[in-house]
Amino acid sequence: MRDLEDVDFIIHRNQMLHSVLEYDRMQAKTLTVGERILINQERGSLCEHLSKWRDEPRNQPLRNLEVPEPLEEKVQKLWEKIKTDRWTNPENL
Repeated sequence: MRDLEDVDFIIHRNQMLHSVLEYDRMQAKTLTVGERILINQERGSLCEHLSKWRDEPRNQPLRNLEVPEPLEEKVQKLWEKIKTDRWTNPENL
């Protein structure tokens, strides 16, 4: 289970998911549109939790969205590939 009280975890997880989406778009092309949507929904949830730490006012309760376990396995495999290949997005260079 995720620790949404740990700001460092939230930031790292959000950056990891962003990198996985970029890598998949540019290299792997294995995620479906629906899987990309689920990843972005989790990222939105993480951003909401970060806003809590900035004391930003909220009109609605925080969402606690996570990708389903089969997709999490795919995300972890892509993340390992990114680290193994030392991949960086060429658009950011």
